[in-house]
Amino acid sequence: MGALTGFTTVARALWNTVFFGTLDIPDMVRSGELDHFLVRPANPLMLILFSKVDTDVWIEIAVGTGMLAVALHVSGAELSGPVLVFIPLALAGSALVFAAMHLAVTALSFWLRQDAMLSMLIWRLDTFAQLPMSFYPTWLMTVFSTVVPFAFVGYFPCLYILGRTDSPFVWLLPLAGPLLFLPAVLLWRSGIDRYSSTGS
Repeated sequence: MGALTGFTTVARALWNTVFFGTLDIPDMVRSGELDHFLVRPANPLMLILFSKVDTDVWIEIAVGTGMLAVALHVSGAELSGPVLVFIPLALAGSALVFAAMHLAVTALSFWLRQDAMLSMLIWRLDTFAQLPMSFYPTWLMTVFSTVVPFAFVGYFPCLYILGRTDSPFVWLLPLAGPLLFLPAVLLWRSGIDRYSSTGS
C-alpha cells in the first residue's frame, strides 16, 4: 500500500510538472479565454501546458519518493538492475496515463459546458489509482484495467517493483502512457476544430 501510494504520488507530481495547465481548459472554453491561445502562432496545447506551473510539485516528488523508498525497504523487495531501470520508465508512462485521462476529460468541455461538474470529476479520478485493484470488485477492476486505466498508473507497475510478478509483459506497461495520450490529443484537436468552426 505504501509503495503504491508513493509511486502514484510521484507519477501524479510528474504529470503536474507539465500538464497542470490542462485543468483550466473547461474554464477557458466557457469564458472564451481559449481564443487568446488560438490566435498565437504556436500550438495552443503547448501554450496551455506552459501557462501554469504547480509550485508544490517538488515537495510531492520528494514525499512520494520517500514513501516509495521506505515501503520498498520494509517489504524487503530486491532492487535489482532491471527494477531500477523499470521504475523511471514506469513513472514516465504512468504520468502520461494521468495526462491522457485528464486531457480527455477536460476536452469534453468543448461539447459539455458544465465545467464545474468536469472539474469535480477530474480531481476525484486520481484517488482511485492509490488503492490496490484487489480492493475493488471484479467488475470495477475490469473497468480500471480497460476503460479507465488506473491499474496502469500504479498497481501493475508496483507488482513488478515489489517482486510479485516476473512477467516479461510488465515492460510493455510504460507504453500505456503514449498509447493512451495519442487518442486524448486527437479528442482535444477534434474539440478545437469544433470550437473554431462554431466560434464559441
